[in-house]
Amino acid sequence: MKRLAFSDDMMRAIAANPSQKSMTRRPEKRATPDAKGRMFWKFYTEDPNGLPAPSIRWDGNISVLRPRFKVGEFVAATCAYIQNGDKTELHYRFANTIRVKEEELKPFKYAWKTSRIMPAALAPFVLRITEVKAERLGEITDADAEREGALWWWQGRREMPPPTPPARASDAFFQLWLSVYPKKNRHVIKNEWVWAYGFEVAERRI
Repeated sequence: MKRLAFSDDMMRAIAANPSQKSMTRRPEKRATPDAKGRMFWKFYTEDPNGLPAPSIRWDGNISVLRPRFKVGEFVAATCAYIQNGDKTELHYRFANTIRVKEEELKPFKYAWKTSRIMPAALAPFVLRITEVKAERLGEITDADAEREGALWWWQGRREMPPPTPPARASDAFFQLWLSVYPKKNRHVIKNEWVWAYGFEVAERRI
C-alpha cells in the first residue's frame, strides 16, 4: 500500500473529525517555476491523445506528469511514531500517547521516527482517494482551504499575543503551507503546481 505522510497537526485534524481534513495538496516537484514565477503547464482532465488522465502537460506536449495516487486507491496515512525495541509498544506523536522524557526513551531503541519512513502496516488511518486534480497553489478556493484543515489549524494555534484572524480561509491555508514547506522565494509559491487529493477515512486503527 502506498503511503501519504502528514504533520502532527493534520493528523489531529483527521482524528478529531474527518470533516476537518478531507483534502491535501502535495507539490509537483517536476514542474518548477522559473525565477520570475512563470509556469507554462496545463492540466488535462481528459487527455486529447488518449493517454491516461489526469495529467499535467508542458506546452507542445513534450512532457507528461501524472499524479501519485488515483481515485479509489487506498493509501496509508503515516505520522511520526516511536516503537520499543521488541516492537510490543507503538506510540503516535500526534496523539500524545506518551510524554517523551529522557528516562522514558531508555526502553526504546530510537526516538521519534519520521512519518516518511513509517510502514503502511503501522499507519493509524487508511484513506480512500476520492478526488484528484492539479492546479497552481494560488488557485485554491476558500472551500478547498477549509477542507485542507486550514481554519482548524489556525484556531488551534497557541501564540501570545494571538495573531490577527485571516480574512479568508485561503489566507490561513498559505500560512499553514509555509509552516510545512518553508521557501526562500515566497513570492513564487502561488505559481507552483500541486496535486490536490480529496480523501475519506476508510479505516481507523486507533
